[in-house]
Amino acid sequence: MTWLLLIAGLTTLLVSGALLVDGASNIALRLRVPPAVIGLTLVAFGTSLPELAVNISATSAGSTDLSLGNIFGSNIANLGLVLGATVAVRGFRVEGQVMRREVPLLLLITAIALVVSLDGVLRGVAPQVDRGDAVVLLLLFLMFIYINLTDILAGRGEDPLIAQASGRAPSVAQTRHFLYVLIGIPGLWLGGELTVGNAEQIALGFGVSKAVVGLTVLAIGTSLPELVTSITAALRGESDLALGNVIGSNLVNTLLILPISAMITPLPIGPGPLIDVWTCLLFTVIMGIFAFSASQRFSRVEGWLLVLGYGFYISWRYAAF
Repeated sequence: MTWLLLIAGLTTLLVSGALLVDGASNIALRLRVPPAVIGLTLVAFGTSLPELAVNISATSAGSTDLSLGNIFGSNIANLGLVLGATVAVRGFRVEGQVMRREVPLLLLITAIALVVSLDGVLRGVAPQVDRGDAVVLLLLFLMFIYINLTDILAGRGEDPLIAQASGRAPSVAQTRHFLYVLIGIPGLWLGGELTVGNAEQIALGFGVSKAVVGLTVLAIGTSLPELVTSITAALRGESDLALGNVIGSNLVNTLLILPISAMITPLPIGPGPLIDVWTCLLFTVIMGIFAFSASQRFSRVEGWLLVLGYGFYISWRYAAF
């Protein structure tokens, strides 16, 4: 029964997140917000709504390990499982100035997340993401949004990612889109409560840590929107949108969801989550090497390597911690 309730919670999160993004996008269009702005902000943020809902529920209940496992687990899943599976289905080239800038940006932000986690080495205190760290990460998030919106509003619509995002914008809003928003918000709350409560019960039943459950069950479950979006974009030949979805989602997880969680309550970082941060950085470096190789192309072989690497790490992490 616990597993069924967990699946029901994850399903509620995914459906509610999709409804909220669809409704908000169409309302924004009705208010004459540029489609490119909607595409580049709501796509990445929208696919991260399940993680946000789960983390607010988890941190409010004091389950900080579950929260950290979900954040870094989702980032690893995005790079290893989502990007790997997308490339394995169809390899693609890396195009566009936005991607050439944001791949190094993701590497930098992931390195900052690691530095934030190294309080034990740098300051000789128990490592945690505290409210001071949260404020810095939120300021970086605002800078990230400002830079992207400035590019778009300055008329740099020739970039492939911007053009693709504009093309994905939905049609003019109708009354039902207001209902989507009204249904989506409480749906996210309900899905988060169901997911967190039953994930904790599963952790107790199997005798594993909450961080491992967050890293595996919750991270994979809440990364399903990214998986569907990226594979669909790759099959349509929209390579930068597929890669941009993964990068944008990881940036949102690190610069928005992590600090929001830490603002609710400071997040202690144990040995397991610290290894997750290192692994996230490793997967980011590997992605960068693949993206900026001589061919600037992700091959299907590289996709399978990412998927296998992800499977190996999750198996080892489950057995070790």
